[in-house]
Amino acid sequence: MIWALSDNEPAVGFYRALGGKAVARSSERFGTRTLDKVAFAWSR
Repeated sequence: MIWALSDNEPAVGFYRALGGKAVARSSERFGTRTLDKVAFAWSR
């Protein structure tokens, strides 16, 4: 599993192109900003 910031379209597109499926969503605080993130996983 790997996490990417939801707004990071190049990373999200890359993991989807590799067959990753979004399996979880969350948010994380970076300084004064809270950013959404998505977890990608691959089946075996």
